[in-house]
Amino acid sequence: NKTSDKVEYLVGDVVVWTITVSNAGNGTNATNVTVTDVLPYNFEFVDCDPVGAYDSAKNVWYIGFMGNGTAVSLKIRSTAKYVGSNVTNVANVTSNETDWFDDNNTANRTVDVLPYPVKNVNNITPYYNDVIEYTLTIVNNGNEAYANVLNVTDSLPEGLVFKDHGTVSGADLVGDAIVDGQKITWRLTNILSGGATIVVKVQVVGLGNTTYASDFIDGLGLNTTVVKYVGNLTNNLTVTGPNGTNKTVSKTIYPVPIVDLSVNKTTNRTVYFADDIAIWTIVVHNAGNGTNATNVTLKDD
Repeated sequence: NKTSDKVEYLVGDVVVWTITVSNAGNGTNATNVTVTDVLPYNFEFVDCDPVGAYDSAKNVWYIGFMGNGTAVSLKIRSTAKYVGSNVTNVANVTSNETDWFDDNNTANRTVDVLPYPVKNVNNITPYYNDVIEYTLTIVNNGNEAYANVLNVTDSLPEGLVFKDHGTVSGADLVGDAIVDGQKITWRLTNILSGGATIVVKVQVVGLGNTTYASDFIDGLGLNTTVVKYVGNLTNNLTVTGPNGTNKTVSKTIYPVPIVDLSVNKTTNRTVYFADDIAIWTIVVHNAGNGTNATNVTLKDD
C-alpha cells in the first residue's frame, strides 16, 4: 500500500510518502523481501524513516525476512521540485517465494505539483488616472503541460479598477473569465511547459494610504523636489489547484498624486476713475480628473 500526506503540492513543499508491506497470514514466511520505489523526477529525496532503510541511489528498500501475518512501513520524505499533473509514484515488492496473489504487489499514488504565480507591473509609480498593465505569470517549470484545471484569481484593492478581462497566452481558458466586483478568475488548463501569462489592464482611481516620498525615495528613484508623497496599493494574485491547495503573491504600486490647478481673475469693471473701489475676484479650481491638492498657495502681485 502506498499513500502520501496530501494530493496536491506547491513547488518547495515537503512530500511524505508512506509505503506499507504486508505478508498475509495465510502464507509462509517471506525472505529477501525488497521494495523498489523510483521517485518521479518532480521530487527530490530528503530522508526516510527508519533512517537509512531506503537506498535513494538504487531506489530500493531492503526488508529481508518477513514472517507471515506481519507488516512493516517506510516513510520517504521528498521535496516537490517540478510542476506536474497526475504524477504517479509506484512501489513494487518482490521476495524469493512464489506469491500466490501478486496483483497487489504493486501500489501507486498519484499527486499534483501545482504551477505557481508570479506578478509584475509595467509601472510601479503611476500617476493618478493612469492605466497600467499587470503581467500575471503562472509558472510551469516541469517538462510537460499541466493538464488539470487551475483557478487563477486577481484581486484588486479599492483604488484600482479593471479596464479589460485580460489576454491569456500559453494555456487554454476554460469558459469566460469570471468577474466578481474587484476580482477576476480565469480557469486555465493545458498550461505549457515554461508557463502561461495573463496581461490585464488596470486604471488607478485612488491612492490608498499616502506616505511621504522621502521615507523610501531611494527604493523608488523618485525626485523629491517634484513628488512630495505617494500612495500605496497592493493587489493579490492567487492560484488554486483542483483540490483547494493555493498560493498567493502580492504586488504593491505607489501611485503619484496629480492635480490640474487653474486660476481665473476678474474685476467688477474694466475702467475706473480715481478713488473708485475696484473689486478683484480670484477663483482657484482643481479639476475633477485629478487628486486632492494640498498646501495650495496663491501669490497675487
